[in-house]
Amino acid sequence: GLELVPMDLWDHCCGAAGIYNLDQPELSGRILDEKLDALERSGAAVLVTGNPGCLMQWRAGVAERGLAVEVLHLATFLAAQLDRLKAGKLDAKKLTGDKKASGDQAALFLLTRSIMNLDEVITRQ
Repeated sequence: GLELVPMDLWDHCCGAAGIYNLDQPELSGRILDEKLDALERSGAAVLVTGNPGCLMQWRAGVAERGLAVEVLHLATFLAAQLDRLKAGKLDAKKLTGDKKASGDQAALFLLTRSIMNLDEVITRQ
């Protein structure tokens, strides 16, 4: 299965903020630490973000802490989930909560749900 949930502090910046992480690395690091704490508390296996700067910031922080969390761009995540749907490894009915859902409907649901929380979405699989 797949569970999409907004992460604690999802509405807070990860500290990348354009080039803020390069201009103010100490402050940026403190901001990221709070976000990494939230990620650790979540128990998530995957973190999805739609922002390339955030993607790099998250990957650096996750690597530095040695967390077993995969950080993916939204497009990469969606492509993988669509492949899972096509291969029958993701249940469209369970994903959408609709007993009549097809793979295409689940794909649309997944895309819509992911886009609604573009900043950070964590998944538990």
